[in-house]
Amino acid sequence: GNVLLPAEFAEQVEWENRERATAQRQRETGDRVWPAEADSLTQREQEILELMVENHSNSAIAERLFISERTVRNYVSKVYEAIGVHDRAGLLLWAIEHHLK
Repeated sequence: GNVLLPAEFAEQVEWENRERATAQRQRETGDRVWPAEADSLTQREQEILELMVENHSNSAIAERLFISERTVRNYVSKVYEAIGVHDRAGLLLWAIEHHLK
């Protein structure tokens, strides 16, 4: 009754199951669980990422966190680099892909 699957397919299924489980935990607890790409971010960079995922502008983020807009731009650059995107559109696609949005 067992089925032999190619290793690549089995790995993809396992990854998708982990992603679904993570998304379910987030929904149940209300806690944000960041994907591996965001693990290297500092607490402040994760805070910036959270606000970016919520679609706040740089100026709104600066105002909310009591920092300059230039500082926000520096953090945004670090976030983009860490998660491997180049702009807000890429960030939002990444967030959707990882069930963050």
